[in-house]
Amino acid sequence: MRPARWEAQLSWRRYSRHAQLRQRPSDDSAVSVLLLVSGDTFLRRLVEVLPRFSSKRQAVDISQQIESDVSAYLLTISIMNAAVGVATGWLCG
Repeated sequence: MRPARWEAQLSWRRYSRHAQLRQRPSDDSAVSVLLLVSGDTFLRRLVEVLPRFSSKRQAVDISQQIESDVSAYLLTISIMNAAVGVATGWLCG
């Protein structure tokens, strides 16, 4: 069954907006580096600005989840790189 015309247009708009957002990966990298350099300062300032305790708690929870996910990712990549290094050394050495 084919989607309705408005569904196709909505899907196309969503895709084109995503493409526009992803045109500048250097901007994403710059923001990521600035957030890493700032440490907890950004989170503290964000918590100060948020009006309700529930919003503050949600911001902290999201920050902790992101930190956990990035740590797991870096650990996985490090283990994979070590395995490739050991395999390369074993095969070539």
